[in-house]
Amino acid sequence: MSENREAEKRSSPKKPSNPNNLEKTLQHLVEGIGLLAEGQRHLQTTVAQLIEWQQQTQGTVAQLQGTVAQLVEGQQRLQLAVTQLAEENRKLAEGQERLQETVAQLAEENRRLADENRRLAEGQMSLQEAVAKLVEENRKMSVVLKEVNKKVGRLDEQWGM
Repeated sequence: MSENREAEKRSSPKKPSNPNNLEKTLQHLVEGIGLLAEGQRHLQTTVAQLIEWQQQTQGTVAQLQGTVAQLVEGQQRLQLAVTQLAEENRKLAEGQERLQETVAQLAEENRRLADENRRLAEGQMSLQEAVAKLVEENRKMSVVLKEVNKKVGRLDEQWGM
């Protein structure tokens, strides 16, 4: 800013009172024009930098837009995957419920079979006792039959004589 003020002072026209002053004024004007030209070059350089930065910013924005589009697409895929997982989870929960029902049925059937097995074991004990009695009776009958055979044999010996 101080350069601008100095340029204004130097370029401000003074009333020439003599030809020397006119020459000095003209020289000041030439210097002012030179400063203006230098300022314009500086301004053009700054504008060129601004244009370059704007282009870089536009490139960055374009990249960010591409990245955002990829993120949106990724989020959509993620939402789809979450929806599919929720459906699979629901199916698994249903399967688990059916499995629990089946386990409960199997437990009931197992209890029923255990009761039946206990009754059969009791029946088997009764049959074993009956078989043991029959074996004992059969042994007794064998003894009696042997004696009867001996007696019949003796009778046969006695009569056969």
